[in-house]
Amino acid sequence: MGLNAARASLVLALGLATTASVAATDHHLHVMSPALAALMAELGKHDPATAKLLDPEASKSHGAGDALALLDAAGLQHGVLLSGAYMFSSPMLADMKLDAPALTRAENAWNVAAAASSGGRLLAFIGLNPLSPDARAELEYWVRQGGITGVKLHLGNSRVDLRDAAQVNQLRGLVAAVGTAKLALVIHARGTPQYGAAEARALVDEVLPAAGDVPVQLAHGTGWGGLDGATLDALQVIVEAIERGAPGTRHLVIDLALVTMGEDTPMPLRERAVALIRRAGLKRFVMGSDWPAIYTPAAHEAYLRRQLPFTEAEWQLLRENDAPYVR
Repeated sequence: MGLNAARASLVLALGLATTASVAATDHHLHVMSPALAALMAELGKHDPATAKLLDPEASKSHGAGDALALLDAAGLQHGVLLSGAYMFSSPMLADMKLDAPALTRAENAWNVAAAASSGGRLLAFIGLNPLSPDARAELEYWVRQGGITGVKLHLGNSRVDLRDAAQVNQLRGLVAAVGTAKLALVIHARGTPQYGAAEARALVDEVLPAAGDVPVQLAHGTGWGGLDGATLDALQVIVEAIERGAPGTRHLVIDLALVTMGEDTPMPLRERAVALIRRAGLKRFVMGSDWPAIYTPAAHEAYLRRQLPFTEAEWQLLRENDAPYVR
């Protein structure tokens, strides 16, 4: 999920605005098993500043019924379930001595089962830590098992440093394996305040080409939730890669989940974001809420409408966009 303690002072004012129609798909949702919900609650005790930003729902277990009810309330047809299984092998939790392989498998199974019970409305992405020694085996298991649309990689939670050649090589190998399996990818690329144009270039030059022609979705407007100059510098690198048809960008989309956070995001940042989105083409951007982090799908779209100065015609296009793996 796209939250970080460094932004703990952010004040959120949700407001009451709603809209008559929303996107066909929420491309960024989470459901959690009781084990992951318990872990989230425990982490909240150790990091109350970040926990204060979260909705209480973010530390509760959820299944398909919860997600479908919110989709129905928002007038949405499909939702993309991004497993948080990578959390169990996060280096941030190394001192907890978790049975990471077993917990990762169980969490991914929870996510896949939720999608399987939804009558085709929910799509399952398993979650992997690309630096985990068990990542390739977990991928191969689900390729054999079936029932998944793609793989979610959270480079921040996994502490992947895109300036580290060895880590980039390991990440590239897993991305290539996902591409060979013809699965889609969702990548949360930013994990540190230092992330910016240089790291985005490493992603474009060293990682995305390994995916081949499979759909790739970058989370949070290429950031980590919230808008700042570094995120926009990274987004500009991605836009330039799209413009020149760089390898791995043919089916690249970017989700808008929590692309801004808080009603006080400076207007120049919002205007630059909109200009870059228009430059890349609105079809490259898809809606997502990151529920249950802060907003429900409907509340998130209402919030974004207050934040990003698109025309009504542009909002209609954004609502209708689906990633290639949904289509």
